[in-house]
Amino acid sequence: MDITPYIQEILSTFVIGILGIVSVFITKMLKNAETKLSNFLDAKTTNEQRELINKYAKEAFSFAETVFNDLKGEEKLLKAKDYLQSQLKSIGVVITDDEIKAIIEKAVLDYNKDKKS
Repeated sequence: MDITPYIQEILSTFVIGILGIVSVFITKMLKNAETKLSNFLDAKTTNEQRELINKYAKEAFSFAETVFNDLKGEEKLLKAKDYLQSQLKSIGVVITDDEIKAIIEKAVLDYNKDKKS
């Protein structure tokens, strides 16, 4: 009697379960980061600056997606970060690289959420 199919089925179920748990964990981390970013922006910027920051973040995401569509992941993120940092510098807003990354990630999440709707 060959038990290989049974082992494969058990392993498949286990891997799917683990992937589900990991995806829930990542979603929770991103949601927490979004909340922290919103709290930071509320505390450190004016309403007008927040609107501009969000606008520039969306532009940075769109810019990287269209102009650098041959790049992947971190390379594309670096292009978006450079664009956003340049735009923020032009309006006198200086924030850390981690904050810039979080703002761009939020723009990506917003885009994906709007795309699903």
